[in-house]
Amino acid sequence: MSPPQATTRGEYLGSLIAHALLALPFLVMMLSPNSPRVESQSVPFEVIENPVLNTRAAPKPLELRPSAPRPPAEPAARKVFGLSRKALTTTGPADSPSVEMKAGNTLATAPDDKKLLDSDRDLPVPLDEYLVSSLPRLLEGVEVPYPPRARASGFEGSVKLRILIDASGAVRTVEVLETPAGDLGAELSQAAAAALWKFRFKPAEADGQSVAVRINYTYTFRLER
Repeated sequence: MSPPQATTRGEYLGSLIAHALLALPFLVMMLSPNSPRVESQSVPFEVIENPVLNTRAAPKPLELRPSAPRPPAEPAARKVFGLSRKALTTTGPADSPSVEMKAGNTLATAPDDKKLLDSDRDLPVPLDEYLVSSLPRLLEGVEVPYPPRARASGFEGSVKLRILIDASGAVRTVEVLETPAGDLGAELSQAAAAALWKFRFKPAEADGQSVAVRINYTYTFRLER
């Protein structure tokens, strides 16, 4: 058994020496001063900082523009159940049976016993003021009775109204826009609105034709001094 053991040890030493001889050139190369070395290179770069906002600067003042005034709402027309004259047509002879129907201005409401007033009959469609060549001109006015309580207390003021004048110069609708300030202002407005129905105007014209138009009208109550 001794000879094989010596042979195995010899092989081991031989292998170790052989590996050492193979690694020796690489070790010499690494330790040599002439061996190539990797040199580091500097890469230029620039750091850009975030801009700093000037929080001390005074903010620009907001520019407020007044909104355009809204046109006054048109008063709702009174609905009276029935048929208007424009809704009835006939093509038969004059002695043919006719349909009898309560006079009104709409069928889109519940039947009622209301009577059609002059102000409810076929209201004309007014033309815009900027389209007319001449506005209505007062021909015949009515002296508005001064309310007794307002006269006794010396109360005065102006009532601003909006009226619809048809192509014949008649007043068709009256709406109070502004009432004099004070406890008795409502009495002046009621008196002016009631009297304005009796006013007569020269109608507005557009292209030489009489047209309906809405205008603002101011009536002033002044006591004699």
